[in-house]
Amino acid sequence: MTRGLDREPTQQEGNNMQGTSNAPVDAEETTQRVASLYSQVLEIPEIGADDDFFVAGGTSLSALTLLDLVAAEFGVQVPVRTFYQATSVRDLAREVQLLAAKG
Repeated sequence: MTRGLDREPTQQEGNNMQGTSNAPVDAEETTQRVASLYSQVLEIPEIGADDDFFVAGGTSLSALTLLDLVAAEFGVQVPVRTFYQATSVRDLAREVQLLAAKG
């Protein structure tokens, strides 16, 4: 289930989920969770850590959907520009970790 991109976060969701169970724990877990989101958006059952979103069939519109899911899953907002520079599962997971650490 994807959320509309024009919707504001609810008060319950908040903008930062630091300290919640959704916050990334370690790099391996974050990478696995990001891979799961890639798989969901791209409708591909097997996604590896080094798979690139656009090479695997992603589009600019599906990238926005992915970033919306990342925000819901991890409680961090990955800027579009950052995503375009980190399009592999591993690279996006690293960015999620960095953003979560900044709080």
